[in-house]
Amino acid sequence: MNEGTDGNNLPEVTFISQWPPDNDETESLTKSHKRKIADIDQEQPDNDPYEKRNVTTHANSSQNSSCDVDDQEHNFLWALPSIARWWRKQVAKEKIIYKGVTDSAVVANTKLKRILKRSDCQLFIEETIQKLQAVKQRYELNAHYFSALASFFDTRGDYTEALNLIERSLQVDQKACDALWLKEKISRAHFAQRTRERLLAEHSAFQKSQMLNPLPIERRSAKDLSFKEFLSRYALQAKPVIITDAVCNMISTPWTFEHIKNVAGDRKAAVKRLIPDSVEWARLEIARSMTVKEFVNNMDSPSNFNDEQLLYLFDWSLPLNCPELASELTIPKYFASDFLQRTPKGTLYHDSWPSLFIAPEGARSELHIDAFGSNFWMALFQGRKRWLIFRREDLPLLYPSYFNSLDGTFNIDLSSNDDNFLRALSLCKPRECILQPGELLFVPSGCPHRVENLERSIAISANFVDLSNYHRVVEELEYSSMMDNESKVLLSVLTDSKFSTRMNSQQDNLAWKDFKNWQSLKSNYDFDITLDNIKNFNLSVNATES
Repeated sequence: MNEGTDGNNLPEVTFISQWPPDNDETESLTKSHKRKIADIDQEQPDNDPYEKRNVTTHANSSQNSSCDVDDQEHNFLWALPSIARWWRKQVAKEKIIYKGVTDSAVVANTKLKRILKRSDCQLFIEETIQKLQAVKQRYELNAHYFSALASFFDTRGDYTEALNLIERSLQVDQKACDALWLKEKISRAHFAQRTRERLLAEHSAFQKSQMLNPLPIERRSAKDLSFKEFLSRYALQAKPVIITDAVCNMISTPWTFEHIKNVAGDRKAAVKRLIPDSVEWARLEIARSMTVKEFVNNMDSPSNFNDEQLLYLFDWSLPLNCPELASELTIPKYFASDFLQRTPKGTLYHDSWPSLFIAPEGARSELHIDAFGSNFWMALFQGRKRWLIFRREDLPLLYPSYFNSLDGTFNIDLSSNDDNFLRALSLCKPRECILQPGELLFVPSGCPHRVENLERSIAISANFVDLSNYHRVVEELEYSSMMDNESKVLLSVLTDSKFSTRMNSQQDNLAWKDFKNWQSLKSNYDFDITLDNIKNFNLSVNATES
């Protein structure tokens, strides 16, 4: 969704932690889904146009057809908005607040996840499936009918039947974007489930019920790590690395807490807190808005905010919220080829990063993957952070859940003694480090990771696109663009035949003003690495180094 301005009179911008972005131009059916979920705690008027909307069949007929399941109330809504609507009626009927569901300041999707665990909700799902199946013959040519039924099977984890139904929907309407998106979401859950079951079965005879000790993350000095070697040995191999002796060259003035307050103290920021059962990215949800100075002065004492949990200034865009701080930066050469800087101003993610992270001791973000196939880097100025990074191929073993997004949360509890979790973790090969002040960390696209702040900390991070992850980004944007117009625009820019995907093997650090000025850079450098020769480049560099 789009993040507002928080009083800074800034244009709307989409951040990685709000992926996928909301979009006013999505189809009316999708708008109906979003409306239902957003209004989960509000009873709707009888004349709500979303309740009365008819569904048109895809047969050669000019007549509209309303679903009369449950007194014509469902109109083939997908499962989550239907459940939200059912829940509102339950609350209105009983005139009570259900403890553990609507008494917490959490987002609507997290409330829905809690509602789904209730036995009465499971009964509602089963009854709705039966009623929809009872009218199947009437809607054999209605794509929305099969999509809606598929979404109900998805909520109860029956992915095989859900995929069969979504295929029926696509047989009726092959270009239905919402059905294509739902198919991909269900397919990811189905693949993870089948892969996990297969791996556990294959290793059942000699499997240990504990996670292996994580491997260390390699440390390299920027003094002897060239851009070519970084690209070949780490980025193209999807291998995380800590780079020392680099952060000192990124800033001319030390970034202390006082410096941050002096430059950005009067700016407002939406701070977050950890909700253990949240379905949001990294299980972090917005708690409130406050000035940066207020947050820094009080972040070690949640009670000062009348809050029981630690608050976290997380993923706060510097270019948009505090360009003065951004202008102090020099971007390390390893990430200076970011393709997002070559897109037109105003394009999705063109001005989102670097973003600022300020955390008290103990604040953390739970397992998550950076979205749309992007690579990630973090520079740590103050404090220490413990990072746990899994491989891409470990993802199915971490019990991913795709609640209402293609970017899943992870149901595995890393501290649990549950035997199923421990057996799955025993097959993973994670890496771990304690990132020290003055160090720079690279995290490849698609790698699940968890971060814990061991001390009060200040860091910046950015997501980026280059030849090492270009194809993954394009693939992810193809899926997200089914439901989001901004993603569609970015995809069209990145895949345009005139868009430059060339990189310079002699890339150096870039001052902020140069990093943001692609037009001048492209005429001053020899861009010798291309999509066509990137594999050969990788082999030639490795051969030279060996």
